[in-house]
Amino acid sequence: MPGPSGAYDKNGADGVYASLFRDEKVCHISDTEDVQKLSQTSPLEDILSILAEQINLDTISKFNISRNQLFDCVKRGLKRKSFSPFNKISVKFTDDEGSSEGAVDEGGPMREMLALTMNHIVGSHLLDGTSTTKFLTCISKSVDENEYYLVGQIIAMSLVHGGRAPHCFADHFFNVIVHGTESVKHTTEDLPVGSAVKDDLLKLRNVNVEEANSVISGTLENLLELAGTWKHIQSEDDKENVIRDTIKWYLFGRTKTALDQFKNGLSTLGVLAAIQEYPSVFKPAFCYEAVPLTAATFAVSEKVVITRSENGSTAYNVESRVLAHWADFLQDVEESESQLTLAQILMFSTGCCEFVFGLQLEVQFLHEKEADEMHSKFPKTNTCAGILSLPVVHNTYNEFKNAMEFGIANAKGFGCA
Repeated sequence: MPGPSGAYDKNGADGVYASLFRDEKVCHISDTEDVQKLSQTSPLEDILSILAEQINLDTISKFNISRNQLFDCVKRGLKRKSFSPFNKISVKFTDDEGSSEGAVDEGGPMREMLALTMNHIVGSHLLDGTSTTKFLTCISKSVDENEYYLVGQIIAMSLVHGGRAPHCFADHFFNVIVHGTESVKHTTEDLPVGSAVKDDLLKLRNVNVEEANSVISGTLENLLELAGTWKHIQSEDDKENVIRDTIKWYLFGRTKTALDQFKNGLSTLGVLAAIQEYPSVFKPAFCYEAVPLTAATFAVSEKVVITRSENGSTAYNVESRVLAHWADFLQDVEESESQLTLAQILMFSTGCCEFVFGLQLEVQFLHEKEADEMHSKFPKTNTCAGILSLPVVHNTYNEFKNAMEFGIANAKGFGCA
């Protein structure tokens, strides 16, 4: 259960679990031989793999998820007495009748839950700003319900357990997480596009000193009084100080309680301390960076493994034809010659829309006949194990492409499809 600082007791005792980076009884990141090799340019996965060593694979925290009430279900799971972020996560999705999808969670349902939860958070009232410049709001009801803590906790757990990252925070918000509010520079550009606060402050900046007080008394007086930044303008410096201090209050002062909750949640599993020690490594995970999936991403690599039959066999020759179709299909998707996206293909195959820490895709082939003694025309997937099985019955590329599009576009949910 969470302690007063938002951290956890790893062993379930009453004491508060100290940060991974400060507790000598656990993996002290500065003392391990692996982490001594890390630098500010080390891969994120190297750090997350060390943090993931804390996870107890023999103990499970269960989540029962209805997609129609996703966030409420996640919150119930996080608040359950038996929950610990140090436990392995096991997820079951329920349909409208309450039956479960899948059985043993080998990672796919968990990744889907974390991906859908991250999508919910990014688009929720808990964050403000554009899709690439998000920062915290401060809604009293959400503060009372400790939701900002849960947001930080979910992000930390998602990173360490193998889910997706937010990729949406504004630079100034990430810098506040790393350095605190006092050292962060901020401008009117950091305010939400189209907000009345931004428009009014820009209007104040664009008038001379004589007109400034009229602008304040017209639209800004209540805001400045609430922020504690009101003053009679007598010089350009006065005007700029009012603007600067009001921006700081809007971004950080009014959201302090929410920010404190969020950072406490983000300290789960030692993630906050890792961010503060290696900010340049973590920044691409938190802030927007255009790194789209490409067809080449799905090529054989450490992320994708293709399981082939014996070289020279009939099955091997069939697979060679299928792989040519598969490569062309991926190229068509990348070039928008398909109704699908590469992210949809990966989501169908693994339960996650990006290659995250610990995720590997295995490509297999549907050589075995089904119960009706026919080969499947459509792709099948076991997202729990991250396995995508390709149909082998199509002799032409168009047949293969149509079957792949239909199968992926019409798949509902995950587990086995």
